Amino acid sequence: HEAAADLVAMVAALHFDPLIDQLLTSSRGNLYGYNELNRFAELSPHEQLRLASNSRRMIDFARGWTDEHELSEPLTGAMFDILVDLFHEELLAQGLMGPELEDLADRLQHEPAAADQMQALFDQAYSDDPALLRHALLCARDWLGVALLAVLDGLTADNVSYGGLGRRLLEFDRATSGGRFQPLIRNNLAWRQIGEIPVGTRLSAPDNASHACSARTSRPMGGLQGERPRSYHERWRRAHAG
Repeated sequence: HEAAADLVAMVAALHFDPLIDQLLTSSRGNLYGYNELNRFAELSPHEQLRLASNSRRMIDFARGWTDEHELSEPLTGAMFDILVDLFHEELLAQGLMGPELEDLADRLQHEPAAADQMQALFDQAYSDDPALLRHALLCARDWLGVALLAVLDGLTADNVSYGGLGRRLLEFDRATSGGRFQPLIRNNLAWRQIGEIPVGTRLSAPDNASHACSARTSRPMGGLQGERPRSYHERWRRAHAG
């Protein structure tokens, strides 16, 4: 639910023209740097609680987890990377970028110098045709937005998993584009180890920083008239008592 909240916020933000203008003016379309799109819960112009363009993988949570915000980062990161790759695919299709873009994107994790080369490519592309670059970003936004709607709408509360969500995303692509983006989606899910390594158990009870303590997560239990709804926090403590 934390990843869903961040991703919906990200897609929604891309429907505001002033934010898009600021994003492209500051980044020239290079979305892997610090920017208005990938920073969540900003504390200052240079500090935030989490990044969409993070390096978290499922192995980080295989032995368990304590904070749902951190646990959300592999999924948020995978979907952000898919958005960026869709954007790049559109730039390639429109001829605004060459195949060297994909090579640089693959090298970013291991070669810091590749970041400067990539920024130079985007600076040139933005200078050549900012309107086409903007159009490519909005095409990626629309695909991801519709995909999120389809995937999240089809999930149930029983046995939710990142792997299951990944499979539904692949099914959506096959149904809507004939599988055009299968390699792109699979590569990003695989790098995050989504569908390969399951999430471990929760290691400690939710504390006051957790949304599990919020009244908005309460729901009636047992259906007894007049029974006070129990929050997830309370249910967790009762289940793990002793």
